[in-house]
Amino acid sequence: LLNNNIDLANLYGQKSLIISKKIGFPSSIKDAAFVLKNISELKKDYRTAYLMQDLFYKMQDSINNQSTKEGIIQKQYEYEYEKKSIKDSITSHEAQKIKDLKHQQEIEKERTYVYVGIAGVGLMILVVVGMFRGYQIKRKSNQQLEEKNKLIEEKNAEITSSITYAKRIQEAIIPSKEEIKKALKNVFVMYQPKDIVAGDFYWLQEVENVVLYAVADCTGHGVPGAMVSVVCHNALNRSVREYGLLDPAQILDKSKEIVIETLKSKYGESINIKDGMDIALCAINFSKMELKYAGAHNSLYLINSTRKTKLDKGIFFGDNNEGTEIKADKQPVSNHFKNEPFICHTIKLEKGDAIYTFSDGYPDQFGGEKGKKFMYKRFKSLLIDIHQDSLENQLLALERNFDNWKGTMDQVDDVCIIGIKI
Repeated sequence: LLNNNIDLANLYGQKSLIISKKIGFPSSIKDAAFVLKNISELKKDYRTAYLMQDLFYKMQDSINNQSTKEGIIQKQYEYEYEKKSIKDSITSHEAQKIKDLKHQQEIEKERTYVYVGIAGVGLMILVVVGMFRGYQIKRKSNQQLEEKNKLIEEKNAEITSSITYAKRIQEAIIPSKEEIKKALKNVFVMYQPKDIVAGDFYWLQEVENVVLYAVADCTGHGVPGAMVSVVCHNALNRSVREYGLLDPAQILDKSKEIVIETLKSKYGESINIKDGMDIALCAINFSKMELKYAGAHNSLYLINSTRKTKLDKGIFFGDNNEGTEIKADKQPVSNHFKNEPFICHTIKLEKGDAIYTFSDGYPDQFGGEKGKKFMYKRFKSLLIDIHQDSLENQLLALERNFDNWKGTMDQVDDVCIIGIKI
């Protein structure tokens, strides 16, 4: 306006008025109206000048009314404050009386507490003396207990060291993964002992064009099972190397004789020996594409969803009968009331056949939401689901599923599974 730019001054004045009305500040509205009145007079727009003059007086009255209202409120606050001060003064006087009375009562209580405290201190002295004597007795007992615990720890360390050395011996008689892969080509081995040493073991022998392999589960687990496994492993080796047997059923018959004879020679003829093994024993001739199997309690599963000809023996399972279970004989490789010759099953192999031999450790594992056994039905379904995967992925799936099922529960038995893909 001072620079005589009337139009720009009018634009800014209008904007100022709009903003002032939005935020509701009477003093800002009054100032904007005053400026716009002067601009309108210069532009000879007397109607707008009149409206702005009217708005100016309204805002001034509003401001004056607001000041009057604030003055009345101020007086009211002063009156309320004086009235409250008088009331607080009376209340304070009464409160002081109550406070003095309570103070006197506290003095009496403290006097009583002093007497009780003196008596308590005397009692505590007696208790401390008794506790000190008890501490001396307990300390002596703890020293004796520590000496015994130290002796037990030393013995445990010796036992653990011996068992660990036994594990090295057991690992020496079990074929290495390289030997297994060289002989059986497409194969995986899942071997998870419950303890340091195991009653489960797997076995391998190659004679000419025949590859013999087995998954065995000896009586017990841990140290007892491992000791029996050495006897049974030796019996299998002797049956093949010393007696020249290649038929799985004949090998089991001869191994049974050797196990019973070996244990009887140790325990005496009068002892009824029941230690031995459950086993799934296979002989594969890859050039003839032929599998021979004999089992003691441990069955064999053959799964192939693309197999051209169904097997003429075994129990079929799976939604499309893609799995076949070849049942084992219901007798162990040890002294038994049955004592019949083992049966040899001959199977013509096809490309894509997946062959699984195993101990009972996996199906018997407790776990899941209800803490129940995994069972053979779930085990079969799992194998059907994974049998077309690579051997490496099958092993990972079995290990992952076992850990998930077991959860926080303890492993109940040794686990051994061998899977082969033709």
